[in-house]
Amino acid sequence: RFWAVAEPTKKVVKEKEVDIETTKISGFNVNHVYDLSGSIKELEGYGLQLGAFTQLKAAKDFASKIASKGEAEQEKLYIQVSKSENKPMIYRVIYGFFEEENAAKDTQKRMVTLGYSALVKGFN
Repeated sequence: RFWAVAEPTKKVVKEKEVDIETTKISGFNVNHVYDLSGSIKELEGYGLQLGAFTQLKAAKDFASKIASKGEAEQEKLYIQVSKSENKPMIYRVIYGFFEEENAAKDTQKRMVTLGYSALVKGFN
């Protein structure tokens, strides 16, 4: 039989205070949908969720990238803001406004071929 004995080791960690600069983008409130310029939109029907982010800037950057690549029209991209209890704020990038779910599903197929995980979402 073999026995091994481990000696406890100490790890020294130096703490360092770091200033982090953040950008607050105001005007986007929970349970609303906005266009990329920040104007509130009252939408009904269906849209395609192309991404979800915990940072508004990341959502806006993602939407702008899609538009600049010509994969979606900027005027048809929206940010939907939501928050669930005990969870962080979520900024969803939504593409399109469709009155019928089947129309949203047709566009969903095109967005999937472009590499997006497009989910059909109903506007409440």
